[in-house]
Amino acid sequence: GDNAFGGTGSKLLAAKGVIATFAGGDYAGGLEGTFNSNNSLLFAAGTTNIFRGSMKLNGGTRLNIGADAVVEVYGETSIGGWSYVTGADKFKSVLRFWNTFTLASGQHTGVTYDFRAPNNDFGNEFCLKYGSIRVLLNCENAWNTSTKSVWVWNVNNIIDICGHTNSIGSLELKDRTNYITNSGEKATLWVTQKVETRQNDNGGTFYPCVQNGDFCGPTTLGKLGASTLTFTNRMVSSTGDLIVNEGKGAFCPASGWPNGTNIVVSGSTAAVEVRQKGALGKFADVSVSDGGRLILGGADDEAFTQRVNSFTIDGIKQKSGIYTSANCPSISGPGALSIVGSGT
Repeated sequence: GDNAFGGTGSKLLAAKGVIATFAGGDYAGGLEGTFNSNNSLLFAAGTTNIFRGSMKLNGGTRLNIGADAVVEVYGETSIGGWSYVTGADKFKSVLRFWNTFTLASGQHTGVTYDFRAPNNDFGNEFCLKYGSIRVLLNCENAWNTSTKSVWVWNVNNIIDICGHTNSIGSLELKDRTNYITNSGEKATLWVTQKVETRQNDNGGTFYPCVQNGDFCGPTTLGKLGASTLTFTNRMVSSTGDLIVNEGKGAFCPASGWPNGTNIVVSGSTAAVEVRQKGALGKFADVSVSDGGRLILGGADDEAFTQRVNSFTIDGIKQKSGIYTSANCPSISGPGALSIVGSGT
């Protein structure tokens, strides 16, 4: 029940082998203990469990959160390595954090993580590989991950930036059921590309890519870093902008950013590469500056013409017409850019 742990600053201390069930309440204290894989914390379906203190759980702890149950923590939260966080149904079990959150590693499935405070830390990476996870970034810079990795595998995973600008070190977004969305006003997810590769458990190398995954809603993608971020097998749904300030955003055949109204390529190393017409929208306004360029097709591709609404180079809007590598130093590849002015 309410204040079951006593006064402010109190906490439940649990030793190995403890199984604790919570049936809802507003607890003045926190939850802290020495746990291992024999410990389970069970939160009953349909309950709201509020911890005013901190939650500090050692490695191996199992958190089982019932359907439509909510666990809110107002103090700092840390969960040790190889813990297990399990919800009863897809997205219907909620963990909400009003202070900083640290996760070493673990397996999570069937839950919603709702971050309300900035600078949460996930060690070297935040890996959604067990499926059915929703992550809500309900503040600016919710993740302390500008130099770390986000790997989205398996199925039915959603990252929602909720109208807030955030940044991550690298992104691997696989499977057509996984996507990054924005339920709020137009906002940017920056990918810094400061993590270029990772080793899996079997020694294989993974490279950052968007393979079948999608960006949805008014989500702007901003790219930094010298490495290439590759998109395969997906015409992205997002109505947000595409901004490349460093390195290459490369869209393989059958991939593109066709619904964005602004394509911005700025910087001496910045480039956007498309491999077929329609990869960019005919209503798009394309801007290149400071040595940025468009690459229209690869060496083995047949020439094609990409239509867009407008084309601006170093702040000067270009006249309607056809632009190629022969008459425009900001374009390379066998393709052409057609400026129609009205998008029709």
